[in-house]
Amino acid sequence: MRRHILLLSLKSVLLTSTVWSQLAIYGDLYVSRNNQLHIAFDDTYFNGGKIITEIDNIPEGFVSFSPESNWQQVQENSYVDGAVRIYHQGEFTFPVGSENNFSPITIELLKNTGFVQTKYIKIPPFSYAEFDNTFVTPTYHYWSWQTNGEVIARIKTYWWEHHRLDRLSFNQINPSDLYLGLFNSSSWEAALGHHSPNPFTSNQPLSVAYGSALLLEPLNLSDYQGLSFTIPTNDEPFIEKLVSQIITPNNDGINDVWKIKGYLFSPKSNIKIYGRNGALVFQHHGEYINDWEGTDQLNGEKIPQGSYFYMIDLDGNQATDLEGWVLIKYY
Repeated sequence: MRRHILLLSLKSVLLTSTVWSQLAIYGDLYVSRNNQLHIAFDDTYFNGGKIITEIDNIPEGFVSFSPESNWQQVQENSYVDGAVRIYHQGEFTFPVGSENNFSPITIELLKNTGFVQTKYIKIPPFSYAEFDNTFVTPTYHYWSWQTNGEVIARIKTYWWEHHRLDRLSFNQINPSDLYLGLFNSSSWEAALGHHSPNPFTSNQPLSVAYGSALLLEPLNLSDYQGLSFTIPTNDEPFIEKLVSQIITPNNDGINDVWKIKGYLFSPKSNIKIYGRNGALVFQHHGEYINDWEGTDQLNGEKIPQGSYFYMIDLDGNQATDLEGWVLIKYY
């Protein structure tokens, strides 16, 4: 089907309506700089086209909806690509998106003495602003807003599989891990939301691929510029765990001793190392301090080079926690 683009160049375009009237959008509509497309139809159907209000991330115009206006999305790649504004109170779902990612946001306006205008972009623009070390700085998906007057609201946002929220971490993410990050002109802060299935995809259960989040507390939107997704960071620092697999005791400072890192020893810990003939060549009780140089515990002499089998009981319960082979080699 051939696309048609309608250029709107009036200062304001008002689509008035009577009861049961409707507007169907089949091709792309472009709202030019500093202009407004105001929709007052009862129902607007996005069917194979978009309303585009910006090009190359330069704000151009905006679409506004009257209090009586509703919209329906017939095709999932049809929405408003740019800014949407409302002047009234009550609950309204903004039909926004970008780069073929339909990404609506619902704002329940408890108080609105002016207007609220919002849009979605795929990448948050505030790369210089970071969380503290307890939350991951948002890197994908951002809903921004502008306000005029006092605006108090609750916010609900949604995610689909195409949002790829799994990219927030290299580890597996559960929906309960997701928080909303609020941006306040210079930094991010985390807010906990109530998670539920995505109502646009009612056949999909709540998961990191499909879902929605409702902020528990109303916000003064003028205190913030927008929101994104975040997750808590791992509170425990990464600790490398290692048991040396080779000892080369030649006093060159490299692999001269058998090293164990990242494991918690106690006074009850027990280490045993055996030769291939089953003879015990090394045994240690208590905390190990990385000091075995490959010597026989009976006479202190260097044991022959070759592979030796170790067994480590960390908590002293007589169960083996770690086992494997260590090679002793002389150069």
